[in-house]
Amino acid sequence: MGYYINPEDMSKEEFLKLHGTPIRSVDVKSVPNDTLPVCLVDNGLFTAAGIIYSSQEADEFLRVDGRRKQWFSALRGQAAAVLQ
Repeated sequence: MGYYINPEDMSKEEFLKLHGTPIRSVDVKSVPNDTLPVCLVDNGLFTAAGIIYSSQEADEFLRVDGRRKQWFSALRGQAAAVLQ
């Protein structure tokens, strides 16, 4: 299990709209050092905002599995503040 963004005072989508920058999936492994890539995954009944913290984690999220995925970069401090 990885690390996920779960803010208490807003949805994951709202958090990423305010604090994230949309990126393309091909850019996941090349975000600046002060940011973390985040994948917003539509699981059907709920969404998950997974933080990509390693190359192995990136490979897992980049795998084509039929789920809709949106990619963002978020400043490390902002993402860490809402980790679960």
